[in-house]
Parts: sequence; C-alpha cells; structure tokens
Amino acid sequence: MKRFFTIIFLASLALVTVACNDDSDSLNWGETRYFKSSFLQEYEPVIMSKTLNFSLNEDGSDLADAEFAFELYEKNVNGGMEMAKCVVLYKNGEPCPNNTLKVRGDEGNVVVGVEFTAEAIDGYHELYLKEVSLNGLDRIEYTTLGKGFVARKKTVMNPTEMWLMLISITLLICYLLWVIIFRPMFFSHLKFTKVDIFYPGLTDAVTERTKGCRKLILTNAPIKQSWLKKIFFVKDTVVVNELWTSKVTIKSGRGRELRVYTTLSVDTYPLDVPERREKFYVTNDDNVRIGIETW
Repeated sequence: MKRFFTIIFLASLALVTVACNDDSDSLNWGETRYFKSSFLQEYEPVIMSKTLNFSLNEDGSDLADAEFAFELYEKNVNGGMEMAKCVVLYKNGEPCPNNTLKVRGDEGNVVVGVEFTAEAIDGYHELYLKEVSLNGLDRIEYTTLGKGFVARKKTVMNPTEMWLMLISITLLICYLLWVIIFRPMFFSHLKFTKVDIFYPGLTDAVTERTKGCRKLILTNAPIKQSWLKKIFFVKDTVVVNELWTSKVTIKSGRGRELRVYTTLSVDTYPLDVPERREKFYVTNDDNVRIGIETW
C-alpha cells in the first residue's frame, strides 16, 4: 500500500513547479509562430518547454530505478481525448520515441517540451500526459497528469519575406510619389508630344515622338541614357542625323514658347521666339537649312 501511495504522489507532484503560480485550469506553455521556409529564411522548429519535478518522497526511495511512462494526448473539438498526432514530445531536448515520455524514479527534474509540426492546425491545443506504465502497477481508473497544459500554434508570414514585402511596398509608394508629385516639380516635361523635322531633299518630314520626355536633343552622335535616368528621372528624345553639325537642345518654356539652346543659327521669323505649332529653321555650319515644327 505504501508503494501505491508513493506512485500517486509522483503523479500528482509532476508539473507542480509550474502550476503553483497558475490559477487557470491549464498551464500555458507558450506559442509557436510557424511559417513556411524559403530560400530567404528557413523555419527553425520551436520547442515549448517546462521543467517538471518527478522527485520521489521518502517512502518512494525504493523506486529510484523504476521507470514510469507517459503518452501525449490532446483534447479534440468534441471534448474527447485522443493521441496527439501533430505534436512532437521532447525530453531534455531530445524527441521521445513514439511520443512516449519515460522517466526513472531518480531523475528528479526533467525538461519536457512539445513541438508543433507543419500539419498542426492553428489555435490553442490542450495537451495532457497520460500514464501508460507506473512500474507495472495497474491503475483502477484513467487519470491525467496534473491539469494538462495549453500551447498555441499561429501561422504567420515568413519574417524575411514580410520585411521584403514591406520594404518593396514602401519603395513603390516613394517611387509613385516621386513620379506623380515631386519629379514634375524638378524635372518638367515637354509640352509637345511630337516634332516634325524637315530635312532638305526629303519629300516628307521625319516625325519623332516626344511625349513624357524632358527635352529634345538633335545631334550627329548617339547619346546613351542610363536605365537609372529613364526610371527615376525624365528621359530625353534624341534624334541623330549627320546634318546636325552642332547639338541643338529644345525645351518647353512659358505657354507655347520653346527654348532652343545651340551655337547654330536659329530663324524664327516672323516670331521673336520659336513657338509650338509654328515652324522655325536651324542653319547648320554647312549652311544647310532644316525646318522644325512641334505639336
């Protein structure tokens, strides 16, 4: 009979070190924030652990070499008990074979942990350690060890992917603000969407699109524009022809006015300055006269 009461004392004493300060029916062992692994960040399993005291009293000193076994059970949605299927049971940091915790009578404190697998559903899981074997003594009725404990699984987004997404959204917002609000304040666009260039000897004008550009450049050599300029700033329309013996740069001015920057001769007659939808002429160093009209 003394042996029987010693085993009962063992079962009731387990979990006492973590239960003494908890007024709830179940002990909270923590939360696992689970996320799917990716090449950016691998998921590291979370083991929620508590130190349980399996010390024997004086009457149980002869059970020091005895082995006691407990299986991990979970309360289902109907309130019944079933073997925990998506939870791994640990003892002192090592997985328990078949999710069975085995403790010797002389072990004293044991670190018991649980880990949720990827298949475990989100939410709170109410878990229990059910006695399988108390040194071969048959128990009259099933009892659970202590009052059980609660652990929570919460599926979240991969933290690195989340930060990458937040940074990307922030950069996108900043870029849109730059393009829509700030860039037009510092880098004005051309007010004409196309230009017709009348080269001598050609029946029809050469038409170039200028929509969304900052300036029109007429030159005899290609000008390379970086992708950075095209994305963050305002690209230029560059027209290459050997007749442009010196570079001609055209920008929009006030109203319909155009601003022409060149060392070549510019003829705007009868206007004082060139205007949009009014043809003007540029004479190159070889006295070739080229007509320009913007729309």
